[in-house]
Amino acid sequence: MLKHSKPSKARSLYSHTVRTRTLIIFLTCILSIIFLSSCSLINFEELDISSNVSENQMYFNENNVRLYFSIEPDKTVLKSLLSLRKNDSVIDSEISWTGSSCSIQPKEGFKKNTAYRVSINGRCRTHDERYYNIKFERSFIYGSDNDLFLLISIKEPKTDFTAGNTASPSENSALELNFNRSVDIADFENNFSVTPFIQLKKEYEENDTKIIIKPQTDWSVNTYFTWSIKNLKSADGYELAEEASSTFCAKEDLIQCKLVSVNAAEISNIINLEYTLKNDLELSNQTPAENAIAMNDSIAFKFNKDIDFPSFKSQLSIIPAVRGSFAQDKNTILFIPESSWKINTEYTVFISGSIKDTNGIPMHDDEYFSFKTANNFLSVKNIALKDKNTTVLTENPDSVTVSDFDTLFAEITFSDKINSKNLTKIEQAVSLEAVFPLFLKTPKLKEIKWSDSNRKVTLKYEGFSFSDTDDYIYRLKINSSPSLIVSESGEYMEDDTWTVFITR
Repeated sequence: MLKHSKPSKARSLYSHTVRTRTLIIFLTCILSIIFLSSCSLINFEELDISSNVSENQMYFNENNVRLYFSIEPDKTVLKSLLSLRKNDSVIDSEISWTGSSCSIQPKEGFKKNTAYRVSINGRCRTHDERYYNIKFERSFIYGSDNDLFLLISIKEPKTDFTAGNTASPSENSALELNFNRSVDIADFENNFSVTPFIQLKKEYEENDTKIIIKPQTDWSVNTYFTWSIKNLKSADGYELAEEASSTFCAKEDLIQCKLVSVNAAEISNIINLEYTLKNDLELSNQTPAENAIAMNDSIAFKFNKDIDFPSFKSQLSIIPAVRGSFAQDKNTILFIPESSWKINTEYTVFISGSIKDTNGIPMHDDEYFSFKTANNFLSVKNIALKDKNTTVLTENPDSVTVSDFDTLFAEITFSDKINSKNLTKIEQAVSLEAVFPLFLKTPKLKEIKWSDSNRKVTLKYEGFSFSDTDDYIYRLKINSSPSLIVSESGEYMEDDTWTVFITR
C-alpha cells in the first residue's frame, strides 16, 4: 500500500509565486489593451487665443478687433460667451468668421476716444467636441493719443473773506473749464450740471475750448457746489476720456459781522458824501452827558465788513423818533437827521443784531447807546429901545412907559452868531404890534440892519401913537421857532421873548 507523503515548504512557496506572476501578467495585458484602445480619444493640446489687440495696449484704431483660435471653436457657444463693452456697458456687436478666426465691431461703429473691452468667459466647446475653460480679455481706447478729448485745466471760483476781502472780485467769481478740443455746445448744455441748483450763464471762448460759467446773481456764501460732466462730446465727435466732477465753495466767510465804532460826523458835502468823523460815542448804556454831539451832526456807524444797506435801514431805531436819511461809504453808514437834534433832549439809538453784511451773515448781538446834544439854547442877551438920536429909552424892560418919540429903534443882541441863511427871517421872527386900545394901528417896520458879527440886529419902526390922558400899550415879541432864528451851530431859542412898553 502506497503512502502519500506531505508536500515540502519549498514546493508550496514556488506554487504561490507562479500564481502571483500569472495575475500580474494578466492585469498588465488588460491595461495595455484598454490604453491602446482609448489612445485615440486623449489629446493634451491647449486652446490658444490671440488678437490684433495686444495686452496692456492703451489705444487701438483698426476697423475691427480680430481673435485667432488655435482650435476652431463652436461658433454658437463662443458667441454666447463673448461680450463687447463700451464704457463698462454691454453693447450690440457684429461677429464674422474666417476659419478659426473672427472679427468683432460695434453695430454703431467704434467711437473715437471711447473705452472698449472685449472678453470671453466660460466653458467653450470646439468643433471636435472637446471642452475648454476660457478667460480672455482685451481693453483699449479707440483712436490714438492724438485723438484724446481731455479736460486739461480747471479754475474754480474762490473768495476767502477770512483773508480780508470785502467783496468778490469778478475774476474770482467764475468756474473756468479748458479743453484740448472744441466742445459740442449743445452737448455741453445737456451734460453739464451743478448742485445745488443755481441759475447759470455760460460764455464760450477760444474756439469753444474755454467755457466760463458764472451764476446769474452770485454764489451763495458758505455753500458747497458740485459740478459734473458726463458723456460729453467734442465738436468733431470725440467723447471725453473721463467723466469730470469737483466740489467747491465759491465764497467762504467765517468772520462775524460787528459794529466797530460809532462817531459824531460833520458832513461838508452831502452830494459827494464828504464828511469828518468827530468824537466817539460809547456803545453802552452810558449817561447822556458822557455822549454828546452837536445839533447839526450826523452819526457814523462803522462795521468790520460791508453791510447790507436795506438791512441796516430797517433795523435801526432812534427814540424819540427822528426823521432822516442814510448814506453808505463802504463799511460805514451815516444817519443824517432831516433837521437839527433837539436841544437838551436825550436820544437812545438801538441797532438790532439782525443786521446782516453783504454776504447775509447777521451781527447777532444788539447794540445801543444814548446821547444828548452838546449845545445850549440860543438866548436874547439884550433888548434896547432907542429913539432917532440913538438915545436909549430903556434896556431889557419887562414893562416900561416911554414918551415923546416918533421913531423907535429896537436893538436885539443874541448870545451867538446867527446863521447867515436865517438873517432874512428876522422880519418873520420879530413882531411889534399894538395891544391896547383896539383902535391902535400897528407900527410899520421901515428898516433892518445886522451887525458885522451877525449877533445884533436893529429894527426901525415908525407910526406910534401918543395920548396925554390914556396909555397906549405895544408889545415887541421874538418868536422862538427853530425854523426862524438859528445860530451857526444850530442853536435856537427855548421860549419866546417879549417886551411890553407904554406910550403916553
